[in-house]
Amino acid sequence: MSLEIKDLSCAVDRFRLTEINLTVKDKSYFILLGPTGAGKSTLLKCILGINRSQTGTIILDGRDITQAAVEERNIGYLPQNCALFPHLDVRGNISFGMRINNDSEMTIRKNTARLLSLFKIEHLVKRNPKNLSGGEKQKVALARALGTRPALLLLDEPFSAVDEGSRRSLWFELKNVFQEINVPVIHVTHNFDEAYTMGERIGVMADGRLQQVADARTLFERPATREVARFLHYRNFFSGPVSRQGNDRYRLDCRGLTIIFSSQRQLSGTVTLCIRPQDIKIINPNYPIKAELAENVYDAAIQNVILYPESAVLFVTVDGSTSDDYDFELKFPLYIFKRYQLHEHKRIQVALWQPSIIILDD
Repeated sequence: MSLEIKDLSCAVDRFRLTEINLTVKDKSYFILLGPTGAGKSTLLKCILGINRSQTGTIILDGRDITQAAVEERNIGYLPQNCALFPHLDVRGNISFGMRINNDSEMTIRKNTARLLSLFKIEHLVKRNPKNLSGGEKQKVALARALGTRPALLLLDEPFSAVDEGSRRSLWFELKNVFQEINVPVIHVTHNFDEAYTMGERIGVMADGRLQQVADARTLFERPATREVARFLHYRNFFSGPVSRQGNDRYRLDCRGLTIIFSSQRQLSGTVTLCIRPQDIKIINPNYPIKAELAENVYDAAIQNVILYPESAVLFVTVDGSTSDDYDFELKFPLYIFKRYQLHEHKRIQVALWQPSIIILDD
């Protein structure tokens, strides 16, 4: 079973999904990330058939379902509010869809027992939903969604109602469950840790477009566009003309700063670079500078400081910069802040970790 979306466009009021292309393969667990209002839930509703697409096709398990009615699509759906039936116990909730499908009593008993065992909730079988924890409700809701043997499972912020302590253990429990189930999954979330833990592939949506799809490590370490980079908390962007400095070496000039970086692509004209706050380092004058830092070292002054329980964020201005604001945002563990006795207006040297400099497509 697999899902293939080709050139999908859909307008809902003033919002529009544009040219969505996505393939979710058999048994694949796909995470859909993006800020509020990016179009994640709108896309799920297009796949479900609640929102009708204007252009494009949706192929599920080899069948064109673009114009199919909601009930004909054979898709399991778990909304943010898992919406268990309050008048039914756990067994009744899980078996509800099977009864709607007119499965035999023997099939219902067999499949219900299998799902209870799979989610390890046999002890809850007679429990009313109001007496379940957030995590237990999610397990029951997922079991109910899988009871109808869907060709695809859609999860919309499935852990939003679960407390932080329970959420993380639930990720690992359910990841093991889904490895045993032959159903592709699309899981919407805005939680980076959740996405990285559960997703085999991750897509980022912004402004109604699917900006990038990649494995987790590639996505988080090599965002393709400014929208994706900003969403993933890259904060240092530099746009300017580039000139070649030798084989695969380039120089970018921006706001009075010079940045040396590597690229195997042929670059010319104006280029945009970015780098994460944690990849800008404070130079210790008592130690040799590593080769990966040596070409981009700057004298600077700390402009502002934000302290968190476990980390510090610095905003620094570089000598010779023509910027009206700060030049770099740095982030590092709090003990580094204390070790270097940092404070506002202190002069420091900072350097860019060259392997982490990203070249954006936009």
